[in-house]
Amino acid sequence: MRSIDALAARRALLRPFVLFFLVMLSWFVAPNALADCDTRYIAAGAYPASPQCPLKAAAADFGGMGGYVCGDPNVIAAYCSGPAGTDSTEPVSVEGGMLDNGDNCSADSTAGCGNSTSGAEPVNLYTGQFYFFAHDLAVADTIALDLARVYRSGAYDSTGKPLVGAFGVGGGLTFDTILAMSKDRQRLELRQATGIRVPFTPRAGSNGNGWDDLTSPGEYYRARIDAAGSTGMTLSLRDGRVRRFTSIGGVYRLSRIEDRNGNALVISRDSKTGAITSVTGTNGRTLTFTSIVGARGTSLISRVTDQLSRQVNYQYDNQDRLTQVTDAGGGIWKYGWDSKSRLVTVTDPEGNLQVTSTYDDSDRVVAQKLADGSTFAIAYTVTGGKVTQTEVTDRRGSIRRLEFDTNGRVVRNTYPAGQPAQQVQTFAYDATGRVTNLTSTDRQYTYTYDANGNRTSESDQYGTLHTRTYDSYSQVLTDAEAGDPQRGVTTVYTYDAKGNLLTVTDRLGNRTTQTNDSQGRPLTVTDALRGVTRYTYTRADLTGVTDPLNRTTQCTADAAGRVTAVQDPLGNKTARTLDALARTTDVTDALGGVTHFTWDRNGRLLSQADPKGVTTRYTYNTIGRPVSKTDALGRSETYTWTLAGQVQSVTDRKGQVTGYSYDEAGRLKETAFQLAAGVASTRRWNYTWDNTLDRLGGLDDYARAEPGGTERRTTSTLFYYDSVTGKFVRTLEWPRQEGDWSYRYNAVTRELDGIDMFGVTVTYSRDAEHRVTQIQSVENDEAPRQFGYGYDALGRLAQATLANGITASYTWDAASQLTGITYKRSDGSVLGDLTYGYDLAGRRTKMGGSLAKVDLPQPVSDAQYNGANQLTRWLGRTFTYDLNGNLTGDGLNQYSWNLQGLLGGITGPTTAAFSYDAPGRRRNMTVDGQQTRMVWVGDELNLLLPDDDWSKRTRLFSPYPEGGLDELTYRRIGDDASQDRYVLRDGNNNVIALTDANQHIVTQYRYEPYGKTTLAGAADANTQQYTGRENDGTGLYYYRNRYYNPATARFISEDPIGWESGQTNAYAYVGGNPVQFSDPSGLQAMGFPVPAGPMPGGGFGPRPPGSGSQGLDDWLSNPSGGTFADSNADDPVVYPDNPKGSPEKFGNITGSRGKQCLDGSVWEKDTSSHGGDQWKRWPNRKSWEKKQTPQSVWPDGRIRK
Repeated sequence: MRSIDALAARRALLRPFVLFFLVMLSWFVAPNALADCDTRYIAAGAYPASPQCPLKAAAADFGGMGGYVCGDPNVIAAYCSGPAGTDSTEPVSVEGGMLDNGDNCSADSTAGCGNSTSGAEPVNLYTGQFYFFAHDLAVADTIALDLARVYRSGAYDSTGKPLVGAFGVGGGLTFDTILAMSKDRQRLELRQATGIRVPFTPRAGSNGNGWDDLTSPGEYYRARIDAAGSTGMTLSLRDGRVRRFTSIGGVYRLSRIEDRNGNALVISRDSKTGAITSVTGTNGRTLTFTSIVGARGTSLISRVTDQLSRQVNYQYDNQDRLTQVTDAGGGIWKYGWDSKSRLVTVTDPEGNLQVTSTYDDSDRVVAQKLADGSTFAIAYTVTGGKVTQTEVTDRRGSIRRLEFDTNGRVVRNTYPAGQPAQQVQTFAYDATGRVTNLTSTDRQYTYTYDANGNRTSESDQYGTLHTRTYDSYSQVLTDAEAGDPQRGVTTVYTYDAKGNLLTVTDRLGNRTTQTNDSQGRPLTVTDALRGVTRYTYTRADLTGVTDPLNRTTQCTADAAGRVTAVQDPLGNKTARTLDALARTTDVTDALGGVTHFTWDRNGRLLSQADPKGVTTRYTYNTIGRPVSKTDALGRSETYTWTLAGQVQSVTDRKGQVTGYSYDEAGRLKETAFQLAAGVASTRRWNYTWDNTLDRLGGLDDYARAEPGGTERRTTSTLFYYDSVTGKFVRTLEWPRQEGDWSYRYNAVTRELDGIDMFGVTVTYSRDAEHRVTQIQSVENDEAPRQFGYGYDALGRLAQATLANGITASYTWDAASQLTGITYKRSDGSVLGDLTYGYDLAGRRTKMGGSLAKVDLPQPVSDAQYNGANQLTRWLGRTFTYDLNGNLTGDGLNQYSWNLQGLLGGITGPTTAAFSYDAPGRRRNMTVDGQQTRMVWVGDELNLLLPDDDWSKRTRLFSPYPEGGLDELTYRRIGDDASQDRYVLRDGNNNVIALTDANQHIVTQYRYEPYGKTTLAGAADANTQQYTGRENDGTGLYYYRNRYYNPATARFISEDPIGWESGQTNAYAYVGGNPVQFSDPSGLQAMGFPVPAGPMPGGGFGPRPPGSGSQGLDDWLSNPSGGTFADSNADDPVVYPDNPKGSPEKFGNITGSRGKQCLDGSVWEKDTSSHGGDQWKRWPNRKSWEKKQTPQSVWPDGRIRK
């Protein structure tokens, strides 16, 4: 069931330029070889690669099956349907049968997930049938024209011959739905090409002219069929959609599909055979069908043509078996059959034998082999003629075991069965097959439904997570998240008589209204502040969007509805060309620059070239995974893969190797870094997993000081999770404890309530929309510091109050562009202001106000670049790079890089050294002999420790608990409150001033557009400056994944995510628009202010591409993740009974056994048991006084003194 996010829905309606930006961005952002596409539900032909993500196949098990399947939820639901009513057909699928609030998945994707009966390449694990869907053509209209064919094995007629459909033996067209009546008219059956059969029974009092379905879950529940004259039938679904059937040759065949607004697909058929001759949309777009008569007299589709004259051609043998499909791009798919007319082989247009299937005597698939030699083995347990259990041995050798009830529904899913990592899910169903209970290792979910079968609530063992109500069309009327009922709030939706959305009212009463045209498409959207966005259409296509400032963006589409050009309100036009398979081949920008893409016959990206001809090329293995990426200078990085479909190694352009290994569940077990293939690793990370929670439990970091030296463990980290929410709570670290902090969650709302960290207690308050409205910070038992946040009716930040009383007021125009920031003292006097203006295209063109202090850079005429967009000469200095594209010299300094691809050191007039933890966060920095250690809370920098001196610590405070932009708000040095500073920021998150407790500006900063920084006023140790990032004093800024040089306006290494950043130049900063955008993660541009949320691209540092290791990637990209310590292996662990010369000073707490550390923590020695003396540690004195559970207990045996 679809979940509606009211805020997201409202923003999507109110920000049309976002839509067009994303459309244009999708043209440019051809994925790099490590594209991270969603793989969770991929089941080969059932849900393979989308044309918009051509490398999705690289991270999943895409077997091809005709090529262009885009994950239609209805098709997936049909594929993942439940038990067969007979040996050859299946009933309607369980709602959510693909996956129901659980993801106990085989990590190689295609062994399946949850209560889905889908697995392998792909096979229905209850019936044993080989299934696949292929979408051969798509034409946009109000109701899309989708040429979708389906194959299913093991389907026979009453004489025992294989069933023949529109695409031959076992092959059907999704438009080929029929109604079949029993002779006594007591049973009417809806039969789909997928094999699904939905039974309808006579309606009381209908005189044999009406039938109802009251037993099937999903879209057909409470559907009704009524006779329409002597030759027609009408099927009405509960959501208002209608399907009409016409009798041809005594068979009721689908002839029309309508939505609630009367939009229709008209299916024309031959009056004698019933063969489809055309399908026509509401606005006249058409698919035209040509058929031949097969050997058994059945009409077989031989060609389909659209209005672009694209053609798909089909060939059959003399037994009516589909043998070849020539797609619209000329690629040829070949299909091989055995003597029993079962599909055995599929060969893709590149000649790869994608899958070979083996069947048993009962026509069940028992084995499959893929093009790379990997295999699936499937074993069925049959009792009383029915399958009661199926075991799939996946490509890594692990087993997914499914157990079925008498109706063929999955009641137990175990993976990897019999292994230490084994996870078990159990499912219970109601009489119509809807899931009512799901139980996993640590969760018990309960679901309820209304009379129409709509899910009305989702709960776990700790309370209700979601409640909804619906109208007669099964559309959401009210939506409440966890905690909303206690607050008495909900999101409310209203609709017109046809079910078109009219209003959305959020939990605070802010209402967005919408008007619609006769086809049910939005014409106007009026926001809660009465700003109006207007939409215009030309027949089927959206051709214009006019925003509340009356700025119009225009769009052009071709005859198939594919967007080919976008023109902004200034008349700047970007156009693209597409090939017959809807792949972008060229993008021409407004300046005439052309970006080129080439593709192989399987739809995989082969090359991408920017307007200057800088070209990146890719190659793939037989199952579509990338094996090499070659840059514009001809240097390649290569990839190897396990047979389970997970990346095994990455060899970079310098020959350095990063290796990955996995456990039996496909979770990452080890990452190892080698200077070259065949040599011992110089650093490796070992991961341990909590098998009860299926979460990351610990990480050990091992390193060698030099190649061939002794390997030593440098850090160990344990991870803990909240029992109610299941979210990450805290870490325990060895040998350091500065990273010891914990999150607090609200058991009702499941939201973050606060953080206890290093002597500071932080508490969050939220409004009805779950947004942070107040943050209270208590440090060292001082008076609380209060930070406040207010929002307008559109959810935009309207006011922020600092703890020293200064208030920032934000103003916005009707198009949600920031127009001003005014800082006022608590007495109402204005401290300073900023104003902003924009052109018709939404680009920031003006900045004013008393705080707007911008310096302009000097002109540069001496700059040269090579064929890889690398700066090679600047102001007479020569720049050099290593083979990975990292800067190694700039004529002044030399730069070295570690095996993680992160800057390791600088030598020259400035000397510096840097080290990082496993997620890639910087933990130590030494610049010109001054060492600083960094402590993080999730992805946010929290403490700076100069020379490991706790008394000199700098605490940084950012407002957003769930991660965001590191918007520095407050800073303290040591315990000296007189040095507290409160931060003023501009509209690009630049720190422009530091104020003291008396609301006076003490220090100011001014910047050139690209960040060259000048300080005015009192000198300060603050390093957070340009866009809120750290000025290292080396000439570089630290932008998390990369380092940035404001002097050259470029990053000094390539963008890790390549063209996914939205720009083709891997070194460029925010697409040349630094006055409006920043790049806080070093990955891609983003505007400011932003709502609280994860950073683009997730966490820091390298990722194991396509690893499929659930839990680890979530943690790495989760700002609420733990803290890894990074330390010298020779450092001793410091405890209260260690030598007194340590930087951690301990004092006795009178009248107790406790000792308090300078960091605020309290320690007690426990000598009672546990096999030896141990120390217990509380994060602060308050938690110790309240006798809360201590955060760490460490045996003395682990302490090196």
